[in-house]
Amino acid sequence: MPDILLVTAFKSTGESLENTKNAVPRNRLVLFAAALVLLVNCGKESLQGPDDLDGGDSIDSIPPAAITRLIVKSPTPKSLALVWTAPGDDGNEGTAKDYDIRYASQPFTEQNWDTLLQFHGEPAPKPAGQIETVRIGDLDPSAAYYFGIKSRDDEGHESALSNVATGTTLQETQPPGQIDDLQVESVGLDAFQLTWTAPGDDGIFGRATEYDVRYSKLPISESNWDVSSRVSSVPAPKEAGQTEVLRVDGFDGDDNYFFAIKTADDVPNWSQISNVAFIIGGRVDLFVPVVQIYAGEEVSIYFRAPETEAVSIRVHRYSVLIGCLPAGAHVWVLADIINDKRFPAGLHSVTFDFRFKDTGELFESSWYYIVMCWGTTKREHAAVYFTNNT
Repeated sequence: MPDILLVTAFKSTGESLENTKNAVPRNRLVLFAAALVLLVNCGKESLQGPDDLDGGDSIDSIPPAAITRLIVKSPTPKSLALVWTAPGDDGNEGTAKDYDIRYASQPFTEQNWDTLLQFHGEPAPKPAGQIETVRIGDLDPSAAYYFGIKSRDDEGHESALSNVATGTTLQETQPPGQIDDLQVESVGLDAFQLTWTAPGDDGIFGRATEYDVRYSKLPISESNWDVSSRVSSVPAPKEAGQTEVLRVDGFDGDDNYFFAIKTADDVPNWSQISNVAFIIGGRVDLFVPVVQIYAGEEVSIYFRAPETEAVSIRVHRYSVLIGCLPAGAHVWVLADIINDKRFPAGLHSVTFDFRFKDTGELFESSWYYIVMCWGTTKREHAAVYFTNNT
């Protein structure tokens, strides 16, 4: 190829190669030909055609396009959904590599992007033009939030900040679950220990915010909740399902108490009243919480069992001085509620409906004595008035 170009070059002047020998020294001619060959070869290496360009490596310098239609929708008390149109890898073409979603409780700009809360759980980008959605959870109820997104391609190029979209979570309406396993026991003459299972923030899930523990000498219900005494210094709730233990001191060991609990979330939504737990003071062995009893009602009788003696509880009429005789052994001993039975040491309860067990006939309207014996020794008694209003 170089030799042909050399001949063609000389022929274009109208001279022959032989004629040039007389005009140009031979050594100069050789140098001229070598330079021309180098020039042609360099041009072949540096001037590549379209086929060569297609097979080479290209440089991606175009970042993903900024998202311009980010919106917030479908609020719940603790979450908001984001919706946007996927950008591309290069502008609005292709598929980006990943998203960076951040949010705050106040409006923001590019300048404070690095200080925002970062959401973890972004979806993998779809091809450009497709709809993307994600739900952001663990938010506070009744709160406004601001969201922004950036996209990255596989070269690490980052898009500009999207439009900043805002939304507000709903007010939470589901209260914590109702406590149904409250128990209380004496841990001294003037102290009690309460135990229960922690409910959740929403039903049986999460962590509630506050307990309200109340006590009274009367059974607690919604009607007297506000006038029942409140226990101070109650610890914050644990995670749902964990055991709570609370010691309360400064009570009268000669008296009797009912305890109940309500639980609140951070709104606050308050739970229903727990089961009502009853305890008799450390110096009380028998307690009947009511004095007036009507036909059709059962009376609850609370008693303390000793460690070494059997317990008997009977209904007497007219006198408590008869001793610990069973029903039928004396005309004034009308019924055996418990007859010479052993219990684990501690507090127990039993119910009675003031009727003769053998006939089912109701007692007459009158005062009666509920008498408890430990072994053969009378321990305590309580007076009640039964009204047979049939």
